[in-house]
Amino acid sequence: MACGNVQLAVSERFKNKNEEMTEKTTWIKLLFWGKSAEFAQKSLKKGDLIAVEAKYTTREFNDKEGKKCYAHEFVVDEFQNTCSYVKRPTEVS
Repeated sequence: MACGNVQLAVSERFKNKNEEMTEKTTWIKLLFWGKSAEFAQKSLKKGDLIAVEAKYTTREFNDKEGKKCYAHEFVVDEFQNTCSYVKRPTEVS
């Protein structure tokens, strides 16, 4: 069975306490299995906008030193590449 993962960047822009515009990016691990993994590998490229339907999961594991760690991931059920639906700046009238 095919599998794969990607890191999804979720950025938010806001004014900090000094009223300066700040950008914060959170990285989210997406796991793909089966046909979704095959399609993602063939169709997605860096910078694509995607819509995702997924289940949130947490895994527990021990690192090299034996310390307990947790991995927070989203297992993708369905996704859609939305790039074709987004107007490019040159298309805006």
